[in-house]
Amino acid sequence: MRGDWDERLTRAEKASPRTRGQREGREEFPEWPGQREQRLQAEREKQDAEALAATRFSPKLARAVKAAEAVVADPGGCTFRTLERRRQSVILAMEEQARRAAARQGHSETGSFTAEGELNRLMRLTRDLLRSLRAAEEQLPSAEALKAAASRYCARFDQIASGRYASLPRQGDGVATERYALDRARQRAVHS
Repeated sequence: MRGDWDERLTRAEKASPRTRGQREGREEFPEWPGQREQRLQAEREKQDAEALAATRFSPKLARAVKAAEAVVADPGGCTFRTLERRRQSVILAMEEQARRAAARQGHSETGSFTAEGELNRLMRLTRDLLRSLRAAEEQLPSAEALKAAASRYCARFDQIASGRYASLPRQGDGVATERYALDRARQRAVHS
C-alpha cells in the first residue's frame, strides 16, 4: 500500500493515501468532492446573479455588452474594426438605455431614486467597459494596433479641425493652407 496514514485525513482520503510527491509538496492534493461541489455551486450562483443583473438592461444592451466582453477576453483574436464596432454598439445601446431610464425618471417621482441608481450603474458599467476595450486595444496584433493608432490620430485631427475652423471662413488668413496641412497629416496617418 502506498503512502502513510494520517489521522487528520478524511475516510475518503485514507482510502487513497498520499503519494511521496504530495508528502514532499511537489504534487497537489486532489480536491475533496465536497469542496469541488461548493465551488461549482458558487460559480453557478454568480452566473445566475450576473444574468439577473443583465436582464435589467435592454436585450440590445445585454448583447452589446456580452460581445464587447468577448473581445476584451481575447483581444488577440479580433481585428481593430471588430473592436471599434463593439465599442460603438455599446455606446449606442447605453445611450438608448440612459434615455429610457431618464424618461422613466421624469414620469414617476416615486421611482426617481431607482432610475437615478440605474443611470449611475449604467455610467459605471460604460466607463469600466470602455476602459477594458481601451486596454484590449493595446493588446491587438501589431498590424491592427497600427490601425488603432491611425484611427486615434485621425479622430484628433478631426477634433482640431472642427474646433479651430468651425467659426472661421473657408478662405483667407492662411486657413486654407492650415486646413490642407492638417488634411495631409490625416492622410499620412491613415496610409501609414
